[in-house]
Amino acid sequence: MGEGARSAAVLVELKCETQMPPWVVDVIRHYELNRVGISKYTRATRVELGEARVSDPWLDRVANG
Repeated sequence: MGEGARSAAVLVELKCETQMPPWVVDVIRHYELNRVGISKYTRATRVELGEARVSDPWLDRVANG
């Protein structure tokens, strides 16, 4: 990346009833995407309890490149 360039993070949620279509697997491999589990319940609980700023290793990696 050039000087002053920043990396970008994109969140994609994929839901399949049985098996991922082959083209989705190809896209994941092509762009070297990582699978990360995120619990919506845990996130909502943190917000409700005022703990939204609890350390989250995945979000730290995204924010800091």
